[in-house]
Amino acid sequence: PSCANFPHENARMQEVELKFQIPEASRQRVLAALTPRGQATPPRTRLQAIYFDTAGRSLAGAGIALRLRKEGRRWVQTLKAGGPNALQRLEHNVEVAVPAGLRPGVDPQRHAGTPAGELLAATLAFVFGDRVRDFAAHHRSGVAAFGGADDEPPF
Repeated sequence: PSCANFPHENARMQEVELKFQIPEASRQRVLAALTPRGQATPPRTRLQAIYFDTAGRSLAGAGIALRLRKEGRRWVQTLKAGGPNALQRLEHNVEVAVPAGLRPGVDPQRHAGTPAGELLAATLAFVFGDRVRDFAAHHRSGVAAFGGADDEPPF
């Protein structure tokens, strides 16, 4: 579904993710139901994901996931974190423009001003103090995790 009809890009939405276990005997009927008329198979999108964290896994420890994912031909940076209860979580997605054939760098500032972004900023500030910019600068080099045993940036 498109978000084009939403009044504001930061409109609050709640995502509900359902996962189903399909018995093998029913698999072909389910695939057929998901296949558009005139096509042999359901549409598929190739996904490539890169997850980012500190060497000490501070983000994972705080229940935060930060990733860049190529979805077909577009790149999306996603931030996920625990929400106020077991049925809700914080999530913010930002499409990242990048020339074809290149991978964008991760940038925590893309989530600034969102509840998930505030949690990410607080976690990185706790680990790096006033050197939070080092996180994004280092990840632009293409390295997916950084820091020493004490989460020190490698510079």
